[in-house]
Amino acid sequence: MRTRVLQEKNYAERMQNGVEPYLAAHAEEFYWERESGHPIHVLRYRAFRPRGVVVISHGFTENAEKYKEIVYYFIKEHFHVYLPEHCGHGKSYRLVEDPSLVYVDSYHRYVEDLLFVARKAKAEACGLPLVLYSHSMGGGIAAAAAAKAPHLFRKVVLSSPMIRPLTGKVPFADAKRIAAFACATERGTQYVVGQKPYQGIESFKQSSSLSRPRFLYYQQKREKRAAVSPKCRFLRMAPCRRTSVPRSDAERMETDRGSCPFISGGERSSCVQPCPGADDPENGRTPSRHGKNGKSTGRKA
Repeated sequence: MRTRVLQEKNYAERMQNGVEPYLAAHAEEFYWERESGHPIHVLRYRAFRPRGVVVISHGFTENAEKYKEIVYYFIKEHFHVYLPEHCGHGKSYRLVEDPSLVYVDSYHRYVEDLLFVARKAKAEACGLPLVLYSHSMGGGIAAAAAAKAPHLFRKVVLSSPMIRPLTGKVPFADAKRIAAFACATERGTQYVVGQKPYQGIESFKQSSSLSRPRFLYYQQKREKRAAVSPKCRFLRMAPCRRTSVPRSDAERMETDRGSCPFISGGERSSCVQPCPGADDPENGRTPSRHGKNGKSTGRKA
C-alpha cells in the first residue's frame, strides 16, 4: 500500500498533529565537519525495514524545514533519509555574518560538502542502495556531484535542476564577466544591485508555489526560525529514546508510535539500524540507550 499524499484541506493541522510528531520520533540532528570550523547541519531519519537511503539536496534559500513532508513520504516508503543544509543555509556554517546573504566562495564547495555527507551515509548504509534526491540549485549541485562520483549513487532525481542560472536580460557571458569583476574587486560578499536582506514579506502570488496551504505553512516556519550558525557538534553514537506520537490525526494518517533510530556497535561497526517500534509488530522491546562501547554527542531533533 502506497503512502497517501496530504491533501490541501486541513493541511496545517495534519502536518502539526501527524507528520511532525512522526518525524520527531524518527529523527536525529547533528553536525559533521568536512573542513575544520565549518559544521554542516544534518538531519537523519530512520525507517523500519529500510530498502534504501535517500540523501536530499535542497534548493537556493531553502532549509530542512521545507522538506518535512517529502521526508515523511520517504520514511513511510521505507527509506532512511539524510538531509544536510548547504553552506549559507539553515543551521549550517556561513562564510559571511549576514544571515540573509547566501554566499559561497566556490560552487565546488557545495559539491564537496554534499559528497562528504553522501559518502558517510553510504558507509552507514552497509549495502543499502543510495539515492540522491534534489531540487533547483540543489539539483545543479547533485548533477555535479553525480558526475564526479557516478558510482556512489544507485539513482539520481533532479527536480527542476539549476544547471545554469537565469540572468534575465543580461547575456550569460556578460553576467559571468560582471560576476568575475565583482569578485576580483572584493565585492563578492555584497548584494547584487537590486537585492536586499530578507524582509519576510513574500506573498503567495509572488512565489512560484502551486499550493497556498503549503506556502503559508512553510512561510510561518521560515519567519520564526532564527538564522544563526551554531557551534559544531560531532556525532559518534546516537541515543535511542522512546517517543510517543499523539493519536487522533496521527492514527488516521497511518502514522505510528515508534522510537528514534540508533547505530549499533562502536567505532568498528557503524551500520545504520532500522527504527524499532510499533512499525515492527514483532519488536516491542525498548532498545539500549547506547550502542556497544559508544557514546553519543548528537541530539534529538
